[in-house]
Amino acid sequence: SSLMVVYVPKNITIIDEAAFDGCIRLVGIQIPFIGYSAYPMVDTTDKEGNPIKKPGDPSKKTLFGWIFGQTDHNLEAEVWQYDATTNTSSTDTTPVAEENHKFQFFIPESLTSVYITNGETTIGHGAFMNVQSLGYIHFPNELKYIGRFAFYRCGISEALIPDGVETIEQGAFQESNIREITLSNGEIGDMQFYGCDFLIKVTVTSEIVTIGYAAFGACTSLRELVIPFVGNNYNDTEGLTGEKKLLGYIFGSIQNEGSYEAVQYYDSQNKVSSYIPESLEKVVVTNDTQISYGAFMNCTNIKCIILPKERVINEVHEDFHTIGDYAFAGCTSLIGAHYDTNENHVAHFITEEYIVTDNEGQPVLDDSGNPITRIRIVENTDALNAADRYMLIPSTTESIGAYAFTGCISLEKIKYLGSSITRIEDYTFYGCSSLIIHMML
Repeated sequence: SSLMVVYVPKNITIIDEAAFDGCIRLVGIQIPFIGYSAYPMVDTTDKEGNPIKKPGDPSKKTLFGWIFGQTDHNLEAEVWQYDATTNTSSTDTTPVAEENHKFQFFIPESLTSVYITNGETTIGHGAFMNVQSLGYIHFPNELKYIGRFAFYRCGISEALIPDGVETIEQGAFQESNIREITLSNGEIGDMQFYGCDFLIKVTVTSEIVTIGYAAFGACTSLRELVIPFVGNNYNDTEGLTGEKKLLGYIFGSIQNEGSYEAVQYYDSQNKVSSYIPESLEKVVVTNDTQISYGAFMNCTNIKCIILPKERVINEVHEDFHTIGDYAFAGCTSLIGAHYDTNENHVAHFITEEYIVTDNEGQPVLDDSGNPITRIRIVENTDALNAADRYMLIPSTTESIGAYAFTGCISLEKIKYLGSSITRIEDYTFYGCSSLIIHMML
């Protein structure tokens, strides 16, 4: 019961049920797989008929709780885990399972870290579900698949998803404590991070990725979103319907506290209502050729939007060229994302001296009884207040649609440094009451 750290060697192929039962002071564990053994794989074929392996059926033995067992001890938390769910709708916000797929385990409350050694390719359905003490997990480099609700209501606070991950299923990180995540490849499932109240920043770096419906819905602390495209996929993806080209698609239409309703049109007649986190202020789009009709329409709290210069897929470069009708209409807080300092070139950041304090806010003194000071870098608010704030239009842009910026009452300046624009449609800047300079050529 005094065991605090466990290292299971990579050559171990089986861990029997309740192998670590009663390890009530366990803080960290290194394991070569989750549950009984390496995740079972089955032979199948891909769409082209090529032989591949895919994850087999989950079971009680593929759950993390398997190695701790079902005996209740003092200083252990009751944890329910489902090896399979029956959710059929992308709007289901909680996992549903039949009774024979629900398992009760007791896991040490002290357990905060899990290190999965390289080799495992699959984290199955519900694998770490409800392990609220767990703050850190190391993912193996070979990981390719994360199952449904794998980290549902898990305490994990940060995740760096390996580049090789191809699929992350519905609700994988839903309602977890994750604060920042970087996604580099594959598909992001429906409602993947739904209800992650602590999530502050999301970075999607891959050129080839699909973002599912309401993937970031009810993430009420989200401040910054870095995405390769707006909506579900690239704008010119075959069969991609209009509502999937809206920012609201990845937040969903489920009303929730901490989000505001944004009514977004995706053509002249059709609209959807989505709920955008009130906290979201910055969106960076990194890898597409256009912003579609109504893409950011009525996202009233977003202040900064950065547009891509080009799209690069499989080493093929395509210039950014179009801002669609109503693309930013009603973005009343939009001020741009770039700053020009005044003619004296005052720095955006400066150093300042500060007094070091203790946990109670009292100054920390040196041996001579004088307050200890340090130097830190801070934002120069005076410079930024005096600076020109502007929305940068990519230099390769060819057209800006009708009403694209209508109602952007906080927008002060638009900057365009190219020569490609051939058309600016009707009422593009209608109602931009703070706009002084439309274009800087």
